[in-house]
Amino acid sequence: MPGFVRAAFVAFILLLLGTGSAVALQTERVFPWNRLQPTSTIFGFVFFGAAALFAHAVAHPRWAYAGAPLWSFLAYGATLFVPYFRLLPGADAGSAEVLDDYGGGGADAVNLTSLTVFLVVLSVSCAIALYALFVYPPTRLVYPRRNGPRATT
Repeated sequence: MPGFVRAAFVAFILLLLGTGSAVALQTERVFPWNRLQPTSTIFGFVFFGAAALFAHAVAHPRWAYAGAPLWSFLAYGATLFVPYFRLLPGADAGSAEVLDDYGGGGADAVNLTSLTVFLVVLSVSCAIALYALFVYPPTRLVYPRRNGPRATT
């Protein structure tokens, strides 16, 4: 596992434990939108489970344990980036409808600090995944072709 991936996983563990604790304890305004209190504890434990996945990868620093979380970053980002970006004020004329989908109730219901932090973390995690999976030579999926013809015997 590359060092930059391992360092990112440690940062994500700390972030998930902190956020998961706040959410599980039903702290207000952790998410960008208002959420229902009974589901808050469940979301907190989902964050703890994700932290455990990253902790396992850090404890066993092999590429085999890092690939799946990196692919999940890309899937998560592809699924959520646009709807969350639309929560920003003035980003989209239909943002009120998006807020209703996420439990909000209008533009004033969005916690901009939380939304900004979430979008930054989402962007950084996707950038790390894209770099590790498609650019960084030891771990990228497609290796460059060898120069010249292959020797035959």
